[in-house]
Amino acid sequence: MELEQILHLSTLAKAQGGGGALFRTEFRQIILHKDKVFLALLGPRGVGKTMLLKQVHSQSNDSIYISLDTLEPDTDLFLLVQKLNQEFKFKKFLLDEVHYLEDINRFLKMIFDSLEVEIVFSSSVALKLVESAHDLSRRVKVIPTLPFTFREFLKFQSVPVPPAISWEDLLESNFTAEHIAHAPLFNKYLMGHNYAFSLEVDDIMPALRANLEKVIGYDIPRLRSLNIDELNKIKKVFQFIARAPVSDVSPSSISNNLKITRYKACQYLELLEQAFIVRQVQPRGTNVMREPKILLTLPYRLLELPYKNAIGGLREDFATSCFISAGMDFSYLKSIRGEKTPDFIVGKGTTEVVIEIGGSGKTFRQFKGMPEKLKKVIFSDQLEASNSKIPLFLLGYLESCPVPRR
Repeated sequence: MELEQILHLSTLAKAQGGGGALFRTEFRQIILHKDKVFLALLGPRGVGKTMLLKQVHSQSNDSIYISLDTLEPDTDLFLLVQKLNQEFKFKKFLLDEVHYLEDINRFLKMIFDSLEVEIVFSSSVALKLVESAHDLSRRVKVIPTLPFTFREFLKFQSVPVPPAISWEDLLESNFTAEHIAHAPLFNKYLMGHNYAFSLEVDDIMPALRANLEKVIGYDIPRLRSLNIDELNKIKKVFQFIARAPVSDVSPSSISNNLKITRYKACQYLELLEQAFIVRQVQPRGTNVMREPKILLTLPYRLLELPYKNAIGGLREDFATSCFISAGMDFSYLKSIRGEKTPDFIVGKGTTEVVIEIGGSGKTFRQFKGMPEKLKKVIFSDQLEASNSKIPLFLLGYLESCPVPRR
């Protein structure tokens, strides 16, 4: 691509970034960042990483925005950055979708060691960065860029946003009528309005399906050498997860149902997880097969099931997303003989809390056999807190402190 076209596209991006009055929470982190280390925005397609970069671009006089999927395959990005820095005096490079780059580790090392520039880059696939995390650790700070929390969703709905709630206060039901007032918007949130693209389209599902097709058909093949048959199997793995009850999904059940080896099932799950489609929650407890609980990023299971049939899985997908956004340590419980257990155990040591997720009729039967010393809480659809039952949607008010998760 000619320099003139790169500069033109960057100018357009700056204008697009200057058109919004609302900013994601990560915007302030990027603007205030002063260290030499580069910043990496990692998160699913559609959460607003591109717009974040464009908004940062609109606030800077010495930045340039480059989307790597617009460059020719043989472009030497180091030489391009060097030229733009030395001849045009750009100091901040905003690079979108760097997983299109063949050797990101080599490129970042060369830039870091040779040029006095800032790099902020985005990727919808974490795999390359995970593989080279040791080499990148002193050069790159990761900013997880996840779908909207419920509080952030409210902000973009232009309604008053109640203050965040700490985990400790939530367990003690220390919330207000102001928090409860937004319960009617929760179903809308679960149906896909946790994604930034929902602000621009009326029908969310086609855009979500396009995201999934890009991940499976374009992103994953650039990271792993897979043939068409394997890509079709990855799509079938997704469909099986989305359609089956959460309790019926594991690497072994995927292997049995799709007639693939368990090794391949685990490999495909790992690829979908690194592309932010699947979430694997590790077990706590003793079992011969220590298999993870397989969940999806909200609301992907709606691509395969209507809302009324998907709601059980959506509740757990939502709870998991809240724990991740809050940077909490959590696992799922698994018994020796495979009996039904509560959904999650959150925290460590003396602060552990056993949690069951469900509808308004959920009872404490699932806690049978749990140690007395453990606090037990049901998060359900009911709107009033009583007898260790807390409205599920209030998890969306937890204080955010995201950490990268494998």
